[in-house]
Amino acid sequence: MTGSLTIMNTKTTDSGEYYLLISTIRFRIIKSFIVKVNGFVGPNAHSERVSVKEGDPVTLNTYVETNQQEEIRWYFYYIRIAQITRDLSFICTDVQCKYSDERFRERLKLDHQTGSLTIINITNTDSGDYHLEIFSSSSSSLKTFSVSVYAKDHESVGLCFRCFFC
Repeated sequence: MTGSLTIMNTKTTDSGEYYLLISTIRFRIIKSFIVKVNGFVGPNAHSERVSVKEGDPVTLNTYVETNQQEEIRWYFYYIRIAQITRDLSFICTDVQCKYSDERFRERLKLDHQTGSLTIINITNTDSGDYHLEIFSSSSSSLKTFSVSVYAKDHESVGLCFRCFFC
């Protein structure tokens, strides 16, 4: 059994703390999520929602070729987690990138042709906003991927808003 929560037509007022209750025969886990709904501005700002099962890989696609771009940068929230330059003179993922931490522990794969980012063995703590910045000599574009990770098949899921005990 799987479960998920989808909030349609989100507004900034949907921002807040959400709690997830996962129950199996052997254990109960309560996880909290901070949801922040931001507005997007500008003609080159885009967003995409991605939902993936815990443990599976997910690829966040750029839909460009690196030889058409000067630089591609990926951020998890506001921490740079990957970067690639057009001539491939600088490529980094996770801890190789300045100011990054070991959150992903070698689970990031950066496609050198497209700059697309793959997260393998995704976990619940990987849920959140991934920001993509693409720079070329004539323009730049921004895209946000809102990634949500849902429970594995054998777990039941319940969700409540702003409560401590479900």
